[in-house]
Amino acid sequence: MPNFSIYYATILLLYITLQFSIASTTNASKLIGFSTYLIHRDSLESPLRDSYVNQTSHVARAIHRSRSRLSHFKSILNLPDNDVDEDENNVYSTIVSSGGEYLTDISIGTPPIKQMVVVDTGSDIVWTQCLPCTKCFKQNQPIFNPQKSSSYHKLECNSSACTAMNNEVQSCDINPTICKYRLAYGDHSISSGELAFETYKLGPTSIPKMVYGCGHDSQGTFDGTASGIIGLGGGSLSFVGQLRDLIGGKFSYCLVYRFDLNKDTRSKISFGSHAIVSGHGVVSTPLIGKKTDTFYYLSLKAISIGETRFPYESLDKSMEVLEDDQSTIVDNGNIIIDSGTTLTYLPHDMYQKVKHALKKAIHHKRVKDPQKKLKLCYKNSKNFRIPPIIFHFAGGADLTLPMTSTFVLNDNLMCLAILPAKVAIYGNLFQMDYLIGYDLQIGKVSFKPTDCSKN
Repeated sequence: MPNFSIYYATILLLYITLQFSIASTTNASKLIGFSTYLIHRDSLESPLRDSYVNQTSHVARAIHRSRSRLSHFKSILNLPDNDVDEDENNVYSTIVSSGGEYLTDISIGTPPIKQMVVVDTGSDIVWTQCLPCTKCFKQNQPIFNPQKSSSYHKLECNSSACTAMNNEVQSCDINPTICKYRLAYGDHSISSGELAFETYKLGPTSIPKMVYGCGHDSQGTFDGTASGIIGLGGGSLSFVGQLRDLIGGKFSYCLVYRFDLNKDTRSKISFGSHAIVSGHGVVSTPLIGKKTDTFYYLSLKAISIGETRFPYESLDKSMEVLEDDQSTIVDNGNIIIDSGTTLTYLPHDMYQKVKHALKKAIHHKRVKDPQKKLKLCYKNSKNFRIPPIIFHFAGGADLTLPMTSTFVLNDNLMCLAILPAKVAIYGNLFQMDYLIGYDLQIGKVSFKPTDCSKN
């Protein structure tokens, strides 16, 4: 006689498994998916590009923006901005408030009005300038007029979006009860205005009721090419934060090598079902949650230079977190991955180990950077070679970096694209020609070696 209890239990288990599989497939199919292109500020199609500027000047400007970005991060993390260049003994602290590396075209309102904005993984706010202006910086495109948009609706103080903002960046008008925002940057630039619902359009995809900062007072060091910012940070009011359920917390980008000034290729950013990174060669590492949820923190375990491997060590504990018992410091979340920073930054002690290992392994003539911006430079030649450089992240994500990412052509020199700092940042040069996918639901970042010019 068959054991009917086991039989029915087996059938029930198969039924539940099948239903779960169907539900998972259905949920995945419900994700919206869309893509658009990113324009690097130095690319051939960028309105910011100066055709009279050579590659050396582009590199110098990128370094300056990286240092500005570093200072901006320190201001958010409440860290002293006192990193000193060992060659010049100068403190650098100039901050460019809208100094993002990548731009994209969007449309706002009904009917849609085209605007160019900075795409920023280190920001949580979505905003552009708006009429009427109390004080507005000059921008190349017409300033958005919300009074001509039928989809523009101001948010009240008791709305969930308003209460979700930190007290530092939101306030309320008592009569009428309109939610206000105010952003202050490290160079004393500001953007302030009112929060509203508005329709955004990226590529062919329209997104209604985006919580949007309509800036009536924006002044400082903003440049006029971009009219505002699309924040892709981890906060609830960022672009990806607001769309989290619709896109399954997924976005990805593929950055083309941008110092080849003869190429007119564009980077690409995708969301939702278009942002799934899979297939041969994919490696993943966990995203680490921190109090400052704007930034995306990864755990760097070690760096290899040729056959030599250095475990990640930091004399500065500012990037590290305490375990649950608050008694032991661990290296979880010790580096920020950021698309808006060109260079990569490492703690001073780790940087010195990398620099020393490269000096031993590279048998070419060392030359000081005449601009005194980068620290390890060599005279460029056709046979210039470096040992393999591998960044080892938690979860077994070992990223082998090509020489085009780790060294930049600076005049007639090849210079290491890493500098020391108190804040560790995995910059966009190291991310080029990788398809990089963020899955905020699972909490991981995936990397797939890819020719991004063909993606």
